[in-house]
Amino acid sequence: MYHPEYKKALDSVRDLHKRYCLTVNPSVQDIRLALYYLQGGCITQAYFSLKAWGSGDLNGVMGSKRFIDESKSLIFYLILIEDASRYVRRFFQDEIVTINPHKHKKDIMKRLEMDELTFNTWVKNEEKLRHGFSKGVHPTYRGSGYNSDQDTGEFDYDAKNSIFGSILEFDFANFIIIPTIDSVAMTCGAFGIEQKDIPEVFEIRNKIQEMAIQYHKERKGVSR
Repeated sequence: MYHPEYKKALDSVRDLHKRYCLTVNPSVQDIRLALYYLQGGCITQAYFSLKAWGSGDLNGVMGSKRFIDESKSLIFYLILIEDASRYVRRFFQDEIVTINPHKHKKDIMKRLEMDELTFNTWVKNEEKLRHGFSKGVHPTYRGSGYNSDQDTGEFDYDAKNSIFGSILEFDFANFIIIPTIDSVAMTCGAFGIEQKDIPEVFEIRNKIQEMAIQYHKERKGVSR
């Protein structure tokens, strides 16, 4: 399901990110600059995913989803870990940075006020989501032939019949738009902005969330 509110939400979070730009110095490679670049990457990929979906490129959407998820996880771990300097340094060395949450369990549990059971459940769900979408960026049967006719095998090479087509079990609002908003808005304090000063961003997030819930109910045949 496509809705114009998706782009409106991305425009809103892009405007917030532009405000962050005023507080960073590209010559100072600190954690704030790392967050800024990661967030900008999320926004860019979210826009790309809308364009890809609108052109029938469903694989492009899956690739953007994976990038956004990994960036969002890195953003939150960087702000949750007490000393993230080595990860920031590796990021600016252009390395692939992955953070094992179990190595920083005390910091994360303390900052998020979690008990051990909640922490383990949270990590397990994060891993399940990541592994679930990793398949979408590899050349599988379904990924290779989604724009082909199952009866004749003929390909719709331009994917004209797939424009804004549904992706199996893919919720665009929850999988692309909301993670992008969260990656930017939830760290506003690092850029000197309080959440109470950006109500429009959280309002449109809530609106997108309500739309996603309603769409899920409609798919399941449950009325509001």
